[in-house]
Amino acid sequence: MQGLNQFKKASGLRANNAKSEVFSANMDREDVAKICARTCFKEGSWPFRYLGVPICNRRMSRDECEVLVHRMTARILCWQSKHISFAGRLQLVNAVLMSICNYWMQIVLLPTGVIKDINRVCRKFLWDGHVQGQKPGYVAWDQVCKSKSKGGLGIKDLCLWNTLAVGKIVRQIAKKKDSLWVKWVHVVYIKKHNWWEYQPSILASWVRRNICTAKKRLVQMNTDDWWPTDGKVFKIGRIYNNIKNKEEKVPWAAVTWNRASIPKHCFIWWLVVQRRLMVKKRLFNYGICSDSWCVLCGSQEETHDHLFFKCSFSQVIWRAIINWVQVTGRWSKRRCRTSGFRRRIIIAICAAVIYCICQARNQAYWECRRQSSDHCIVQIKYFVSKRCIGLCNKKCNARDRSWLIDLCR
Repeated sequence: MQGLNQFKKASGLRANNAKSEVFSANMDREDVAKICARTCFKEGSWPFRYLGVPICNRRMSRDECEVLVHRMTARILCWQSKHISFAGRLQLVNAVLMSICNYWMQIVLLPTGVIKDINRVCRKFLWDGHVQGQKPGYVAWDQVCKSKSKGGLGIKDLCLWNTLAVGKIVRQIAKKKDSLWVKWVHVVYIKKHNWWEYQPSILASWVRRNICTAKKRLVQMNTDDWWPTDGKVFKIGRIYNNIKNKEEKVPWAAVTWNRASIPKHCFIWWLVVQRRLMVKKRLFNYGICSDSWCVLCGSQEETHDHLFFKCSFSQVIWRAIINWVQVTGRWSKRRCRTSGFRRRIIIAICAAVIYCICQARNQAYWECRRQSSDHCIVQIKYFVSKRCIGLCNKKCNARDRSWLIDLCR
């Protein structure tokens, strides 16, 4: 208490009795009561929370990390009453749910069970819109956690991200010899040993063993080609991207995630490219429906190829859109001899066609309400006009601008 009083005189800050607690270990209850009476502090219990993170004298258990899952679930309960598209849910997962656990991951390696629970919550919200139920996902979660250029959705691989986040502490111990806490770690624990070869004893604290576990994972990952050299800043996101960039790119990613397309159209296109939509052929194989005939034409089995390209309903829409855009021959990214702006607009139109066909099919199957092809064509033109007119900026030349304006009339 004398030390706290001296700190008060020097800095003007005093300990708040309502927020300060006394923690004891292997002490008599009478002595603890006397200390609390003398200091006017309350007796605390393990674990206590500091800056939102539970601090305990043993390894953090799965139950102590459940607050993370509950916090994410509470956010989802506020969203599940709203009609949010797949693209909207993806944005919420990346921007909100992942940021909740990101702070904890920079402090400690989360238990494997907690990471599985977080992935389960994100997976259920992405595919089903809520956290309850046993509905499986359309695409495997390992594929979803890949970057968009590699065929995924760009959701973080939490195991890798957690290892790199704690790896930042590992690098500070190895490189920042001028830091006070790093000097303390070297003097008290590492002493004259090599940090990369240092192994904690059985009696070491769980925090020290936790950091050494992250160091062991980094060594096993072969850090020579992506680990920042001396003088470079350790950035978790950059190193994470360097590791993920080793995966092979898919040729259709640039077309699927076109910036001129509406995000929910891009998501449906992504599912179509991987043939993961619930067409009647798949539903029939799962035993959900009694037949596999197309609900739009009724002439053939409803597969991805038939639904979007061979169905008479889809062919009417494609012919009308081709005549509207005035594209002749088989169009592709490499063969289209036009400007980059027009290429992006045409890709956005194709994405809108696929989305509207998928929407018409869902209404015909689930709601028994069939749309006309003329209605879908008007809807496609409406999507393109509202989305693409806003892309005309100063970088767009007058010829492309007039072409788009004439197209949207």
